[in-house]
Amino acid sequence: MKIRVELKQYLDQYSPSGGDNAFDYEIADGATAWDLIRKLGVPQELASVMTIGDDATDGTRVLT
Repeated sequence: MKIRVELKQYLDQYSPSGGDNAFDYEIADGATAWDLIRKLGVPQELASVMTIGDDATDGTRVLT
């Protein structure tokens, strides 16, 4: 599935689009927010605050 990802500016270096903080990303159906963080190579300690839409998540939420 394709999702829209927006990283905070301090995480731009983990963007596959060359440093843009907002980009479209292809990820497997059923993937969680933590799966996305791992695929992007973001260290877990830097991903302490995550939101999906307007909702805060602990990372176990399935992306849709």
